[in-house]
Amino acid sequence: MHLTEVEEKIWELKREDEQQRAAFALSNGLESDD
Repeated sequence: MHLTEVEEKIWELKREDEQQRAAFALSNGLESDD
């Protein structure tokens, strides 16, 4: 499967967004002890 440049960019952005959300959820979970 070959990705176009645009698709690769979108893929990178999605991956970065997911990582940021995961990091945010992680830090949130550490702060609130529910």
